[in-house]
Amino acid sequence: ANGADATALGVGSVAFGDTSTAVGGASVAFGTDSAAFGANAAAGGTASTAIGANSSAFGERTVALGGSSNASGDDSIALGASSQASALGTTAVGSNANARIANATAVGNNSSAGDDYATALGGDSNASGYFSTAVGGTSIANGRGATAIGYESIGNGTASTALGFASVAWGDGGTAIGTESLAYGDDSTAVGANAAAADTGSIAVGTYANAFGPRAISLGGQSNATGDESIALGWEASAFGTQSVSLGGGALASANNSVALGAGSIADRANTVSVGAAGSERLIANVAAGTEGSDAVNLDQLNAVAGAAENTARLFAGTGIGTADAQGEDATAAGSNATADGDYSSAFGSSSQATAIGAVAIGSGASATAQYANAAGYNAAASGFGSVSNGAFSQARGDYAVAVGGESEAAGAQSTALGAAAGAYGDGSLAVGALSEAQGSESTAMGYFASASGESATAVGAESVANGTSAAAFGFGAEATSNYSTALGGYSSASGFNSTALGNFSTASGSNTVAVGGDATATGAYSIAAGQGSVASGYNSVSVGGALLGLLPTEASGDYSTAVGGAAWAPGLNSTALGNFAESTGESSVALGADSVADRDFAVSVGSAGNERQITNVAAGTQGTDAVNLDQLNAVAETAQTTSKHFKASGGADSDAGAYVEGENALAAGEGANATGTGTTALGAGAQAVVD
Repeated sequence: ANGADATALGVGSVAFGDTSTAVGGASVAFGTDSAAFGANAAAGGTASTAIGANSSAFGERTVALGGSSNASGDDSIALGASSQASALGTTAVGSNANARIANATAVGNNSSAGDDYATALGGDSNASGYFSTAVGGTSIANGRGATAIGYESIGNGTASTALGFASVAWGDGGTAIGTESLAYGDDSTAVGANAAAADTGSIAVGTYANAFGPRAISLGGQSNATGDESIALGWEASAFGTQSVSLGGGALASANNSVALGAGSIADRANTVSVGAAGSERLIANVAAGTEGSDAVNLDQLNAVAGAAENTARLFAGTGIGTADAQGEDATAAGSNATADGDYSSAFGSSSQATAIGAVAIGSGASATAQYANAAGYNAAASGFGSVSNGAFSQARGDYAVAVGGESEAAGAQSTALGAAAGAYGDGSLAVGALSEAQGSESTAMGYFASASGESATAVGAESVANGTSAAAFGFGAEATSNYSTALGGYSSASGFNSTALGNFSTASGSNTVAVGGDATATGAYSIAAGQGSVASGYNSVSVGGALLGLLPTEASGDYSTAVGGAAWAPGLNSTALGNFAESTGESSVALGADSVADRDFAVSVGSAGNERQITNVAAGTQGTDAVNLDQLNAVAETAQTTSKHFKASGGADSDAGAYVEGENALAAGEGANATGTGTTALGAGAQAVVD
């Protein structure tokens, strides 16, 4: 042991550095405040900690806990057998977990986080893309900024999102939500169980919905849009032709530029509109008189051309008293006071408004006011370029924004809000679930009342909250409320900067703290609490162990303290308590073993009053402050016995009547003898040799 307050216990153990500690055969602690516990454990950096056989912690402020665990980057944490945290700020939790690039996080057996800020949560999960996130067993996030949430989910493309069992978002910017959903094309979206969006910009919403053509849209269970830029809306609706449209259950538009309107309608000729099928024709009632050579005409025009003048302004008349108005090229307006004022625009429903090129408004009071915007639902509004709103009072205000659900709102560019009153306000944000809210740019909120208000924040779970930059909260009521904080588990809380709380009701409130386990609490800055009910409240403290009988927690409350074992307690500054019920209350004290008590400063205790332990295999001391073994003590006793053969003395029972000397080279021998003065000698009981 070399260094102030250094401690080395175990055959071949080495502690080299002030306040370093090495406990275990061949253990090595190099660096100030380093600690190595376990056979062949190695702690090689300032404030590094290695616990477990063959564990290693080589960077500054690193923690390796578990057999053969390795934490080699500054501020890295490896928890679990053979876990690897090999770069700056990495965290690996679980057997064989691997976080190998700066700021990566891997939680779960065999999990892997292989790029900057990558996060993998779940057994065999893999996050290999920059800023990627994989949550769930065997989930994979390969793309830059990709997100995969759910067992066997895959986020392969850049900025792709896969949510649900076996969901796949393969293309760049793709989004797949639902069991076995597939978003294969770039910027494609698939929502619903087994939904598939296979080409660039395609959208499929509904169980087994398919959108296979570029920019195709399929909305409804088992609907199919396979033609380029085709649209299929309704249960089992199909649009196979290029730019074809089918609206209604079982409607089919198989020819290019064809439109099938109504359940069971078939449009099998190019550039046609069909409102029925052979043998199942429909009337188009209330048709306004045509005004151009290619306009549809009504029966009155056929029977009496002269009487058609009063109806020339009407294309389709509903039950209202207003007039539909279609002003743009190839525009369509249907409904009282419906207005289609942009080229290729469509307005269906009373007071519906489609006022830009390619805009579509469906529903009473619906409005699509930006180019290529789509609004469907009572008073739905789509005001962003290429935006989509679906649901009563839904709003899609950002460019390419999507709002699905009553009163849902997507305000940010490329934002998505799915669910009643869901809100996605940040650019690139995603809100899924009733009353969910994603405020921050590129934030994600999933679950009833989930809230993600920080930039790149993620909240998954009912009532979960993530309001710091890159904060992440997973679980019912989980809260991550500081920048770069992570909370995983029901009612878990991570409120400290860069803090991590893993486990139901776990709390990490200090800066850079880690709490792992149900009810675990880490409040001191840079503290670590691992185990059910474990508490680390001191600065840079470490507490490892569960609460015995569910009542007595393991607690490291002193600054730089370490408590390992059930109900171990380390309140002393820089103290260490190792073992069940071990206590280290003195400053820089060490209590080794179950029930050991170290209540004096700078002391090492291996037992307690009445429960002492032997310290065996102690090497012979070589320095003045070294411990000595029994062999050394016996040798001194033997020497004293030999010397006593040449000198004998006896005295009375009065312990205060000893010999007294004062002066240089004076000698007094005998009870009450007094030699005062330079060179004086008094031999014998009561002898007096005094020189003034």
